[in-house]
Amino acid sequence: MSEDHPKSVENYTTPFLVSFAVVVFLALCVVWAIGGLIAALAVGYGADRLIGRRRAG
Repeated sequence: MSEDHPKSVENYTTPFLVSFAVVVFLALCVVWAIGGLIAALAVGYGADRLIGRRRAG
């Protein structure tokens, strides 16, 4: 039996953590953008309803 061991593998922990941090950051940006879009739609809808009531009344 041979005692030839393969070389140890490279440590990819840091590149993985950096890539994971970028993905998490982008996911949070998407959540923030969707939340902002929903808020803008709600404010626009409310303003439209308020203006419609004032014109009718």
